[in-house]
Parts: sequence; C-alpha cells; structure tokens
Amino acid sequence: MPAEVRVRVKSFLEFLRERVNTKDWNLWFGTLRFDGVDEERKIVHLVVGNLFVREWIVRKYGRVIKRAVENYYGHGYDFVVDFENLGEDERKPGPLVRKKPLILSTLNPNFTFENFIVGEENRLIYSASLEVAENPGIYNPFIITGGVGLGKTHLMQAIGRRMMENNPDVKVLYITSETFMNEMIEALKDESMHRFREKLRKKLDVLLLDDVQFLMDKRWLQNELFHTINELMNMGKQIVICSDRNVKELRGFHERLISRFQMGLNLSIKPPSYETRRRIVMKFAGDHSVVLTNEMVDYIAKNITGNVRRLKGAILRLCVSQETDGTLNFQKMVDLISDLLDPLPRCGADVDLITKISRVLKVDPNLLTSGSRKRELNLLRMIGIYFCVRNLNIPVNEVAQLFKRSRTSILYTLNKVESMKNDFEVRSILSKLEEDFTGEIGGFAG
Repeated sequence: MPAEVRVRVKSFLEFLRERVNTKDWNLWFGTLRFDGVDEERKIVHLVVGNLFVREWIVRKYGRVIKRAVENYYGHGYDFVVDFENLGEDERKPGPLVRKKPLILSTLNPNFTFENFIVGEENRLIYSASLEVAENPGIYNPFIITGGVGLGKTHLMQAIGRRMMENNPDVKVLYITSETFMNEMIEALKDESMHRFREKLRKKLDVLLLDDVQFLMDKRWLQNELFHTINELMNMGKQIVICSDRNVKELRGFHERLISRFQMGLNLSIKPPSYETRRRIVMKFAGDHSVVLTNEMVDYIAKNITGNVRRLKGAILRLCVSQETDGTLNFQKMVDLISDLLDPLPRCGADVDLITKISRVLKVDPNLLTSGSRKRELNLLRMIGIYFCVRNLNIPVNEVAQLFKRSRTSILYTLNKVESMKNDFEVRSILSKLEEDFTGEIGGFAG
C-alpha cells in the first residue's frame, strides 16, 4: 500500500475512533480493516470479522462511517462493509480466504427491544425480558406465555439479539419445538444423537425454544428436552421458552418437566390495549410510509384488537395499495382490510339491530327507516347509518338495505356525518351508541 494511502487510511480510522464509544470500539471494531476504494463507483470497502458484527456496526454507526468516508474520500462517496469468518487456520500467517456468509443465528433482525411497543399491560414482561438479556441467569428458565400473534417470539428473539450485542462471542440458538423434533428424528435415523446433543448442550450459551406446546403428548421428545434443560442449567446457560398456553395448561407433559418450567419465572404477555394498538399502527405505518389520518388509525386500533400480526398485516395491505394507486381514503381502507377486522356477534344488518339503535336513540324503529325528512329524525338516522358502517363494520350494501336507502345515499351520509363529527350534538349521540353497544357486543370502541 503506497505511503500516501496508508496515511489517509490511518487518519480515516482515527477519525472514526474519536467518534465511537470506547467500549463499542474495543468490543466491535477490533476486526475492522480497510479493504480498498472503488474510485469509479465511489465506494470505500471495509471488512469485519463476521455477519453479526457487520449488522451491528452499520446499524449503530452507519452515519458516522458515512461522514468519515465523505470527509476523507470526497462528497458522494459511500461505503460497503463486508465480512469474513476467520477460523483458527485462517488466523495463521498467509492470505485471507473469503468465506460464505456466516449464519450466526436465525434471529429476525426486526425483533429488537427498540421495535417492541410497550404498553402498561406488558410493561412487566418487557422489563423482565430486558433484565434476562442484560443479566443472563437471573431468571432461569424464563417462560413467556400468551396467545397467538401477541409478541412472544419478538421478545424472545430480542433477548437473544441483545445478548449478542453485549457479547459478540455468545452462542445463541433459536429453535422451534417442531424443528427440535425434526432434528432429533434425523439424528435417530443417522445414529448421530451424540452430535444432536452436543449442538444443544455443549455448543451454545443461550437456548431460545419456541412453541413448546408442540411437544404435548410427545413423551420421548419431552424426555430429551428435560435432560437438555438440566445440563444447560447445571452449566449456568440461559434458557428462554415460549408457549401459547399457561404452563398449568400444558396437558400431556411429564410432571418433572412442568416442575422445571415452574421453578423459573413465568410471565404472560397480554393483548395490547387500545392505546398500545394505536401506537403499533402509527409506528408500523410510519415504517412503511403509509399515510393514515387519525380517524383511520382509530378505526384500525378499535377493530383489530387481539392480534398484533393482524394489525401489521392490515398496514402491509394498505402499503401495497398506496404504492400501487397513490391514494388511500377511509372507505378504500375499510374495504381493503375488512376480512382482518374482529368478527362481531351478528347483531348485523337485521331488524334486531334497528331495534337496538332505536332504543338507544329513543326513536320509533319504523321512523328510523322511514322517508321522513324532519331535521332531528334525519340527523339520528344519519348517525345510525354512520355508526353501522364505521363502528360495526357492516358492509355499505347491507346498511343500505337495512335503512331502505340507496348505496349512493349511504355514501353521502358517511361523508356528511364525517364533516359534522366536531359538532357537540353529533359527538354526544355517537358516544352514547358506543357506550351502549360496547356492553352488548364486546367492546369495539377499545
């Protein structure tokens, strides 16, 4: 390397070091080296020891590196960080051999503590998960239970990722119970159980086992898991387990395995509250550049209540629509995500519903569907129509049939009431309907 280039590289690295936390530099930048400049493409090539280190450095210090590159190589220059898996043989003198990407873990890069929306209902389990990540062994085993799509796997993988950030040498294994079974079956077929056990018991520091309920009534698998847990715990290794049901509800499990689970910390993740759902919707929409009005956010948060995956699925669907068509309005949103909304007891478009609405509004049911244009009655009818579509998720065509109106009339009514929502009288009537129906059909209002 020419002397001039060496001087520039040295200055470049010193510039970086001055702007990186000392602890981070010592822990993460030890393998960083300069690997040349592509002048034609204006790219500075850097190399680090492995894939995980690359991900961490780029995520946390990408802007700092970019600034250093432009400072020493010119405006418009960018950088690329490559990685090499250096084995024992490659540490000996001789040319470096570039290897295939090193898969350190099957952890989802999006499942971090920073990306988990914390609500009051889940503050305890979030704090405990963070404590496990920062102080392995403090709660062992750590059992996370809860319904489908609430964030169990997110928290579990966030624990593993934080441990790897704190110590790049830590060996984390995330594995589902089904994969555990499949790998054990293969090991039995190949007569290689010793390798299977070595992988799970000797070659890792942290075991993240997902969907443990899959092992119900599979005693032979439970027996292997019991001995694996015992050995790991005896060596002080951290174990985190997820289940979609409470430990007490794990039927068909060895009592000794249940006892092992119960000796650790068992916490349940709760469905997100209305406020938490709103924050999830806003964050996920922001991440995908989906433009939503407050009314749209409220509607999604009120009507997709028990499953974070469905909330995210709704936003992804809106994202695709917005990218394709360029615009997104309320009615289009409702049509796009209607199949993802919570099912409501079919208080649907029938005479019973008219009776219930009439009772709340204190008006004759026949008048509500009549052609009368009296101002007070017409206002109540319009609010009733709006409530059926916006809050009860009843399709426009059904509401039109119910109120004996045309589809065009229903759409006009929706826009009209929308423009009147700041009116005190309109808000009061809508609130009354929401309060009354929340008690009867399960709380769509959040």
